[in-house]
Amino acid sequence: MNKKLIISMLILFLFMPSIFAETIILKSGKTIDGKIVERTRKSVKVDIDGIPITYYFDDIESIDGKKTDSSALPESIVAQISEKSSPPFTESFVNKKWGYSFKYPATWEKIPNGERQKGMAMGLRLKEFPELTIELQRGEFPDDAIEGKENLRQLVDTMLRPTNDKIKQEAIEPITLSGEPGYHVVNTFKKAVIATGGNQDNGMPTMLVTYIMDSYFVSPVFSSNEKDKRFFHIQMRYELYQRPDDYVNGVKFNDELTNSLLERNKIIEKYLPQAKEIINSFQFFAPANSDPDSN
Repeated sequence: MNKKLIISMLILFLFMPSIFAETIILKSGKTIDGKIVERTRKSVKVDIDGIPITYYFDDIESIDGKKTDSSALPESIVAQISEKSSPPFTESFVNKKWGYSFKYPATWEKIPNGERQKGMAMGLRLKEFPELTIELQRGEFPDDAIEGKENLRQLVDTMLRPTNDKIKQEAIEPITLSGEPGYHVVNTFKKAVIATGGNQDNGMPTMLVTYIMDSYFVSPVFSSNEKDKRFFHIQMRYELYQRPDDYVNGVKFNDELTNSLLERNKIIEKYLPQAKEIINSFQFFAPANSDPDSN
């Protein structure tokens, strides 16, 4: 082969954008292989089998063998982050009885009592796209739940373990939220939906929808020597659609329907960073038991 051609191909290979998965080593020792699809100053979003999962630099040891430093991002990435900056967080939710609060933009609204998931004490949803929600469950661990447990991970495993074999646990990683240790748990559930606009028949083309339950669990129960038994479970829920081939068994997809479903993915991707900021605004403090519940 011509020597110049070999050199040209080598240069092209060296400078072409990476299309392969990156290897991320977490501080917990776990290895993640996936394509990084977005970076911010605080985190990276990794595509794992079509599911975007966010990992924070505080929890990452290295990416492709290089130590992470969230303060040293390239200027081009910093510019992209600035373009995606969230609107000001002008609204707040404060519950003095249980001792916690959130801040959020005016583009989000509180979810009324009757419209929240069962067991959730408060919730927020995006006005433009109400299917993207953030809800909070709070409570106190009873003594028998703590008995025999040595750490928060054991309690999290008990509370957030998948309830059936159709739910897959994609990730469970240690985090820090409001200055206290906690865990980030991602559970998913996949289901096929009809993509022709008609009734379901055998052989009709379908789309795969992935229901994502992105949970953040924090409790001071062990850091306070079991004096503070409160726990807070913050869950973000959303759906992502995947479209297979245009034809299945000779039946064409309903383009209008499939395009509208795929458009939902773009909205989710646009607002996920903002939802993460809302979760990161969570604060908890000493409860004022004499004050009424602000729910």
